[in-house]
Amino acid sequence: MTFFKLNKQQLLFLIAIIGITIFKISLFPNRSYDINYFLTPWYEFLKLNGIKSFGYPFNNYNPPYILLLYISSLIFQNSIIGIKFVSLVFDFLFADAFSKIVSIFNPKLKNLSYLFAFGNPLLIVNSSLWGQCDVIYTTFIFYSLYYLLKQKTLRSLLMYSIAVIFKAQALFLLPFFIFLVFSKYITIREAFRGVLIFIFTFLLSGLIPILFGRPAISGLIFDNFNSEGVYNTYLAQASTQQQLVLYWVPTIYNWISNSLYEVFFPSVMLYVLAIISLLIWILNKKQFTKLEIDSNLILFAFTFTTTFVYILPKMQERYFFAAASLGLLLMFIDKKRIWMPLLLYLPVLVGDFRGAVTYQGFIPSFLTPTYGVFFVGICIVYYWYRIFTINNNTIK
Repeated sequence: MTFFKLNKQQLLFLIAIIGITIFKISLFPNRSYDINYFLTPWYEFLKLNGIKSFGYPFNNYNPPYILLLYISSLIFQNSIIGIKFVSLVFDFLFADAFSKIVSIFNPKLKNLSYLFAFGNPLLIVNSSLWGQCDVIYTTFIFYSLYYLLKQKTLRSLLMYSIAVIFKAQALFLLPFFIFLVFSKYITIREAFRGVLIFIFTFLLSGLIPILFGRPAISGLIFDNFNSEGVYNTYLAQASTQQQLVLYWVPTIYNWISNSLYEVFFPSVMLYVLAIISLLIWILNKKQFTKLEIDSNLILFAFTFTTTFVYILPKMQERYFFAAASLGLLLMFIDKKRIWMPLLLYLPVLVGDFRGAVTYQGFIPSFLTPTYGVFFVGICIVYYWYRIFTINNNTIK
């Protein structure tokens, strides 16, 4: 349909998208700590050395994102524009996946949900103000959920595999997928094929750096994993942050002093795995029907992801991005307590904003992480209650 044949509703939709896009671009000049000390040097290195840059361990991100930065560096000389442009492109795809899921439950809300997703403050702060790339892996998570709802399991597992190779934070959704396997929503055969898809995708993601001379795997240096190895990236990331919780994150570790890091880590990981395993075992005992899981799929995904991040140590503000985005999605689908996901969304938004402006500015006391832990905890308890009381009266 051409521009001149657009009806009034379509024209207003297009104007709104253009207006939001212009507003996002107007935020590009903001330079966060991460932009100044990490992303910009990486971008300049790519501009200077071109495709040969992949032969050097000049960054601590997985190769797929660096490849996107490289492509962007061929188009934009200005580093901050090039970096944030990559995230902006995925903002559109994120909104598309968001609206596709909503339209399965209510087709009339497709355009409204697209605008809501594209213009939601957390996305604007994370992508356009901060210059982070959390929208990329979250977009693939959303497409993965969409294909699950469309009964295209292998395509869903491919999308999830791509999410993981972009950012390790996509693994926060892993307990949800394990639950789907134990509940037989995903068959053992499909799960096995999904593992093979992930292995192939993961190995493929490191092919370019290996072709340019980087080793596939490297050993330990000073008790930390050496980031020179292409497939060491996530292990290297995990070994850098020696804190139970970082900055402005509403997790339970805000109530525990970071001075106790050596006491709690890594032993606390066993308790986290035990809690998640217990939840999966209890839910498996309930024997949900396929219809019940289908109708409550986003509820399951949101609750598992939020709980996992909430009880994991070593979290950063933006690690809640996918969980908070799933909460927004749940607001469109779940008619009961539509405001409940905001108990998570608002503290996460505050944390991302402070990160984007390098942790400056006044924040109301009720939005500090100490209180945020309490609000997020209420949200988690409520949604686990919803899950354990699921019956044939679904949220659809």
